[in-house]
Amino acid sequence: MELSENFDLRAGKLKFPVGLVNEYVDVGYANPWINAPISFYTSLGPPNGPQVTREAYTGASVLWEIPGDDWTFYVDFFDGEIGLEGTNVRQLGGLTFKADWNDEVLLQLSTYRGTMRNVEIEGFPAMAALMEGAKHEVSTFGI
Repeated sequence: MELSENFDLRAGKLKFPVGLVNEYVDVGYANPWINAPISFYTSLGPPNGPQVTREAYTGASVLWEIPGDDWTFYVDFFDGEIGLEGTNVRQLGGLTFKADWNDEVLLQLSTYRGTMRNVEIEGFPAMAALMEGAKHEVSTFGI
């Protein structure tokens, strides 16, 4: 829903506004050949790198666009949950800031925090029990 020319309120299943590869709500179906950098977009977990997902989240977002001559800035406050294989990240809240220069250079800073729920790790039930209720935090910057 457009609140004004520069403010939008969105709700439902939305593309996750963290990372630069998130073009579609269900990227696995839209782009089955996608090969995002595994050091950044990984489901392997620690110590193999951060867990930024290409999956969509269910929730709400307030998006503010600030147009300029050469630059356009975006601020996205989001809240909701992500359902992943083997876990859910609930009580998810975050902020993404983007600066776009003439559709040629995109700078993005994102941070979010959530709580891991319904954790299942095949063959490692003790580790799953330790992760249940744990805080999941990520901060990223990309160009």
